[in-house]
Amino acid sequence: MSLIYADDLAPDAALKCLLEDSSTYLIDVRTKAETIFVGVPQLSNLENGVDLSEKYCLIEWQLFPSMQTNDSFIDELSARLDKWRSHDGVEAADRVLLFLCRSGVRSAYAADVATKMGCNKSYNISGGFEGDVNDGGHRSHLSGWKFTGLPWSQ
Repeated sequence: MSLIYADDLAPDAALKCLLEDSSTYLIDVRTKAETIFVGVPQLSNLENGVDLSEKYCLIEWQLFPSMQTNDSFIDELSARLDKWRSHDGVEAADRVLLFLCRSGVRSAYAADVATKMGCNKSYNISGGFEGDVNDGGHRSHLSGWKFTGLPWSQ
């Protein structure tokens, strides 16, 4: 099955996009449990006092502990898009959306769904938050937000 979305972005390119385009949002599609136990991108107190924490939101692609697909994903994303549009006037088709998961798989599916909803500037963050598994079975050693050295907190 072929997924359709704007492109894959490296984590550092995604952060740069957040810094340079005020209408860009980072949508974490991991479970709440993952964000609590593994951490989240730290978007407040960036260089030069920049605070992008309002540019981050969590919309789970799957629900813990069953890991069933979140049937409300589209509704939750639509509600966020409406809220952001009422705040800054940017339409969904013109807004850059950056999707993040653990490794870049669920976020690719989320970017595909968003694109099918008319969000033509939907990107998957390659490597996700933790990246690929190394030979020892551990993440955050080969790729991803944390491996790249981008700010994060737990």
